[in-house]
Amino acid sequence: MKLAGHSGDFLSGVLAAINTMSAVFAAQQTGVGQHIDCPEQEAVASIVCHEIGDYFDAGITYQRDAGNTAGKNLPNTPAPTALL
Repeated sequence: MKLAGHSGDFLSGVLAAINTMSAVFAAQQTGVGQHIDCPEQEAVASIVCHEIGDYFDAGITYQRDAGNTAGKNLPNTPAPTALL
C-alpha cells in the first residue's frame, strides 16, 4: 500500500502521538503502563480500508495513476532549483 508523498510517515506519527497520550492518560488513571505498537502499514491500512473492502466484497480494483500524472494535492514533479 502506498499513499501519495510521505502521507504514511505523517499518519503513523500522528497515530503514535495519539496512542502515546492515550497511554499516558490511562496510566494516570490506573497506575498501569501500556505497550504501544504503531506500525506504519497498519496506519496506511486504516486510510484505505474502503478500497480493501471494495476489493474483497465486490472484486473492485482501483488503478494507480501513472508517475507524475497523479494530479493529487501533493507535487509529483521535480522542483526547480537555483544554480549557484
